[in-house]
Amino acid sequence: MKTLDFFQRQIRLLFILIFIGCYSSKKDTPAMLALLNSNPSLTTYQVTIVGDSLSQLSDGFGLKHKLSTSYSVKDMSIAGYSTQDWLMESPKLEALSSDIWLIELGTNDANIYGTSGFITRYKELLSRLEKKSISILVLTAIPLTDYVNLQPLIKENNEQIRELVRTKPNYKLVDMEKSFSSYSGTAPLYSPNDPIHPNALGLEIMGNEYQRLLLGY
Repeated sequence: MKTLDFFQRQIRLLFILIFIGCYSSKKDTPAMLALLNSNPSLTTYQVTIVGDSLSQLSDGFGLKHKLSTSYSVKDMSIAGYSTQDWLMESPKLEALSSDIWLIELGTNDANIYGTSGFITRYKELLSRLEKKSISILVLTAIPLTDYVNLQPLIKENNEQIRELVRTKPNYKLVDMEKSFSSYSGTAPLYSPNDPIHPNALGLEIMGNEYQRLLLGY
């Protein structure tokens, strides 16, 4: 009997290790969500976007159409908002229940505050979102823009976001800075009269990057 119990424990341990392996794999997003959600039978995952004009003007980067029916997308983004603005408005967010928080912030922070206090405000916002339930938080290293004066400020803030992602397994990174810098197409990603907001092509790239992470491919 002791031998049987031993083997049963070993089998259970094996299944646990396999499940943890699924959790760490980008290619098995539903298994990762099931591990984090308190209700394992949940079949529809709520994605809530907390962003600024990049998300608002693009209708949430088109994710309502890019994701499968397993996802429901709510875009809370407001043009001109920074982390400070969202901290002031955080009760609206804390009242929501979300399986995945998609954070797309930083352009207005860099424009208004530079790098001063950015990561402190960012971490505080994430902390408030995490209070209600265990969720996945998709953090964004935002595009550098075509505005030269903003680029080094955004770059420094992005690096702090990358460091933050390494601190928790439920933090996931979508690195738009790298996606834009590695773009090899001939069509521009910004219009000549707006160096801050990506054009339709740039926003499509952003939507595709979020889609790739959320669908696990």
